[in-house]
Amino acid sequence: MSTELVKTEPAEVAGYNLGSLQVSKPTDVITVATSVATPLAELINKKSLFKNISGRKYVYVEGWSTMGAMLGVVPRHVPEQSKRKDDGEYEEVVELVRVMDGMVIGRAAAVCGGLSDTVWKNRPEYARKSMAITRATGKAFRLSFSWIMTLAGYMPTPAEEMDGVEDDGHKPAGNGHDTDAKAAAEFAAMCDRARKWFKTAGKMPVFAGILAEFSVEVEGDLTKDQRAKFTDRLAEAKKRIQAELIVDQHIEQTKKAEDAEIVKAEAEIDAPTTEQEEIEFKEVTA
Repeated sequence: MSTELVKTEPAEVAGYNLGSLQVSKPTDVITVATSVATPLAELINKKSLFKNISGRKYVYVEGWSTMGAMLGVVPRHVPEQSKRKDDGEYEEVVELVRVMDGMVIGRAAAVCGGLSDTVWKNRPEYARKSMAITRATGKAFRLSFSWIMTLAGYMPTPAEEMDGVEDDGHKPAGNGHDTDAKAAAEFAAMCDRARKWFKTAGKMPVFAGILAEFSVEVEGDLTKDQRAKFTDRLAEAKKRIQAELIVDQHIEQTKKAEDAEIVKAEAEIDAPTTEQEEIEFKEVTA
């Protein structure tokens, strides 16, 4: 029996994937991540996609999604797993999908609007649901790529998860977002009233069209600066529709009056002829 040792070559180690970016060895992961973090930080700072709390920068979901796009990863909502609890709290699930092959590489669930959620519990249902999706998106990216956001110089927690935590005086460079719960609640209530008015008037397509002008799906996604413009556009549209309704009402009333006159005239024509009218008719035609 031979005891000769057989020399074997070391097995080839497979490459590593960082999102859709492929590297050949572990140390390259840091190199690639840094090449993503640097331009990402420049963009986030330039567009003010962060919230400043106690001097720490928390990035909004737009910044996290930008990072995902740079890595070839996009978020995908999983509507079949949506849940609404009895207290009005929504739970939503979002997956992270690798673009090059459609593989799910991350997943997270988040909630919004529960009794302990002081900022969102009194918001309309569509707003609570939308924010739950937003939070789940940020959380999914955080679970998989928070270390890259840290390399970029930001906190590893998405800004949406910090709702209710007030700034202590360090203001971000005008990103348009705000944490003023009272103002946000008043805006949400106004939107609720506007929706009901446009629906009653049969003009919901107008409401939806104005919302689309701001490239958002729900009012809760509007920034503080956009809210004022959105409110003005609603007021303009409502004034125009009210004028149109007055004209339509006048036309309808006029038509009803004309129809009534026609019916009255036809009734007079069709009325039975009296004996005296028949005698007078014969005398005239004799």
